[in-house]
Amino acid sequence: MKNLALCILLISALVMAGDCSIDDGFVEIAFTRVNGTGSCQLRVSNEAMKTDGMILIESFGAITSLYCVNPGYYYIGCSKPAIVNVKYLTYNEDQDLTSAPYYKVLKLDYETEEWTTVPSGANKPDFDRSKPITGKPAYPADPTTKGSDFTCDQAGYLSYLRKWTPEMKCTSRDVNSEEFQKRLEYFIDSCEKIHDWNMRHKYRMEFTFYADWHPEEFEEITTTKQRYSGIKTPVPSVLETYNNSNYRYLMPSLDPCDDVFEATPAQNDNGQRRLEENTLREYICKPQNCSVTWAFAVTTSIEYAIKKLYLEEYDQIVEVALSAQELIDCVGKEHGVDGKVCDGLPLVWGFDYIFENGIAYRKFYHHTNVEGECQVIDDENKYHIAGYEKPVAYNKLGLFELVKRGPTAVTLGLDPEFFQYYRNDREEGPYFDTAFWRPSVYGVVVEYLQYAVEGEAEDADWPFFAIEARLRACYAFVFRLPIRKSIVDANIAGIAGFAIRPIVLDLLPTPEPPTMTPTPTPSGTPTPTATPTPTPTPTPEPWFPIYDPFILGDNCNFEKQTTCYWDVIKDDKVTELYLAVRDAYPTKALAHTRVLALSGMTSLSLELWHESLSKQVKNEAPIDTYFYSDVLLSRGLDVALIPRLMELLQYTHPSRLVFVYGTFKRDGFRSMLDWMVKNATLGYFKNLKYFQVSEHNIQASVNVGDAATLQAAIIADLKKICEDKVNFPLLEDINLDNNGYNEGGGTGISAFAQHLMQACHSSTGVKVSAWTNLGRPYTKMCHEVSDSYLYYDLEDERERAQCRFTWNWELKSGEREYAPNGPFPNSDNLQYCPTETPTPEAPTEEVTPTEEVVPTEASHDVPVTTN
Repeated sequence: MKNLALCILLISALVMAGDCSIDDGFVEIAFTRVNGTGSCQLRVSNEAMKTDGMILIESFGAITSLYCVNPGYYYIGCSKPAIVNVKYLTYNEDQDLTSAPYYKVLKLDYETEEWTTVPSGANKPDFDRSKPITGKPAYPADPTTKGSDFTCDQAGYLSYLRKWTPEMKCTSRDVNSEEFQKRLEYFIDSCEKIHDWNMRHKYRMEFTFYADWHPEEFEEITTTKQRYSGIKTPVPSVLETYNNSNYRYLMPSLDPCDDVFEATPAQNDNGQRRLEENTLREYICKPQNCSVTWAFAVTTSIEYAIKKLYLEEYDQIVEVALSAQELIDCVGKEHGVDGKVCDGLPLVWGFDYIFENGIAYRKFYHHTNVEGECQVIDDENKYHIAGYEKPVAYNKLGLFELVKRGPTAVTLGLDPEFFQYYRNDREEGPYFDTAFWRPSVYGVVVEYLQYAVEGEAEDADWPFFAIEARLRACYAFVFRLPIRKSIVDANIAGIAGFAIRPIVLDLLPTPEPPTMTPTPTPSGTPTPTATPTPTPTPTPEPWFPIYDPFILGDNCNFEKQTTCYWDVIKDDKVTELYLAVRDAYPTKALAHTRVLALSGMTSLSLELWHESLSKQVKNEAPIDTYFYSDVLLSRGLDVALIPRLMELLQYTHPSRLVFVYGTFKRDGFRSMLDWMVKNATLGYFKNLKYFQVSEHNIQASVNVGDAATLQAAIIADLKKICEDKVNFPLLEDINLDNNGYNEGGGTGISAFAQHLMQACHSSTGVKVSAWTNLGRPYTKMCHEVSDSYLYYDLEDERERAQCRFTWNWELKSGEREYAPNGPFPNSDNLQYCPTETPTPEAPTEEVTPTEEVVPTEASHDVPVTTN
């Protein structure tokens, strides 16, 4: 695990006092605006005094607040003239921000008087993954505990009620009320059941929040439209790796009952500026009939995946809340679900919805716990996933492999009759094992512990899965299910049958900084590191419109916001328009192409490219070739495209050939190398110096049983390519970094990666790299001179426009970067449609609410090595 540099824990002063330890690499700092009226904020900076880094504290003012940060450079800026006091350790000084621009960059360190730096190679202790890294409780503790016991009468019930505040449990305390008497009867029944059960020496039942609910009331929050099919799916063999996984450090998820809403636009316009009231706690404090665990399993797994991404790739702690309410309101309607509203739905429906539409942040789509009308939320207020994946095998080993890569949502068939009283997240078992005939509870696997010692086959005393769930939206809790030793009967409650792990790549939106005057150029501006690249083909004179880098569907410069939603030219039609420009210059287009960079290709667009290039005069110089998957429009490279992608090399003869992002896996990589060996004599690789395949998860194979055979074939192909000095005479580097070699977040590399790096003997002069370094950014195409390839003069306005014409966002970017609008269509295009919205055609296959759902449904699988 990388050191936690530049992270911040946003914890209140009362909690923080005494909790910020220098031994853990943090210092406690107090920020106070002692003069002025503007809003101030804290951002990450660097030695170059950058002012647009990640926002850490969005707003602070006159009230002193304590924060825990790592040593480093920080930007402090205010929207108006101000004086800000910064106090930590022996440092206590006012920062004068009264002259424009109202900011300073400070270097905060342990030794404030000497302003020393922290050596880049300094080791910090890794954090405890079994505890939330923020220091907050992982989930709220119930007032009743394992040892709580009550008599089965009115006195016992009153004693039970006194454990809960009226805000948490708003049951009537009036013994003469009808409600009290009804709840008393339910409590007595529960009490007798709990006492009787706990004499059987099985898992322990407790006096939970639901102890005064009728069983039918509890079943209301566990009902679901989903059913088991009874069909057994084939189970491929999976090698046992003797590992455990723990994601409790990502907890807690943000509680909807604690959401603070901003004033509505109407309130702001009227000068009220008061907060909108959050009344959710008043609703969920009593029985309701909405089953929401499925929706929260989906959103919580994505939230934790985002937090994991930021922590592992950017060393930052973030908080994010996505709207489970949007799923409750919208997903069932998309599938024609009718009858009782607010029932549980298959997880795959939720993930499919988010993959296709995105999911609103909860601040823009508030949680009500009641199914309502599906609201339309602007795309800029939504988060998009890159895809999701399911287990390679629907058993505990398949689930282990999935959870190793990230937080995983699961579907559980737990008997509500007994689960109503279960809440064990303790080390000792036994754990709940009473299954049910249908799914009932959904959650996120936050930990599994099978083995006593990591890497060894000995089982723990009480092997378990730990699952976080939200039965009532608020007040998440974690419970444990047993992991049995044998694989055959270890799928407790069907836990592996519908498991899904979301794949996230997008970053969270960063709030706009305060309006300030332009930043003056610092005296110590660092020299940009030039990216090594072959000399590009000279710019043709006179200039003509040949746009080289191409993202399929990037219509930002072809379409406009005022086009009716249904009339927008998109997808493969954009390819046709783009190629029409090139086709108008058959003797110049390919001959003067700087670089062939294609992102998010479909088979149809790939054929259009072949047709176009085949009619053009070739370039005498090598044309470097890049094939990417596109995150923003969610189009990935898959194995089926490999042959036709490789055949494009007949027109480019590249010195650099790069594949980044996709689903090749080990099988696809073997197919690619086989193609290269078989077709080496065609001359496509005579200029090739650099060959890269990254983030295609070539560590994994479609069928685990084929892994060894595929490895042998891949090593043999690499050896042939390295030793073939006739057809690969200039080859120097093969970069296979970041392909899932460190699954589970370890620091080592797999045996497969080691074999890859040993495939080519040093005498061949070819170096093979197969390391994992997810923190290293990819070189951009069209951004700035300092971080982009040199195919274009990015300081020249016309050159920059040519590069960006159909390349308006970069690799791994989830948002438009260069064009003012687009890509289209978006929700705003709908307002320019004069007629009614067309009715979409019905899908060819529709899962009705009564159909059985089996864990073999199609998914948007985009394996990504973010671990």
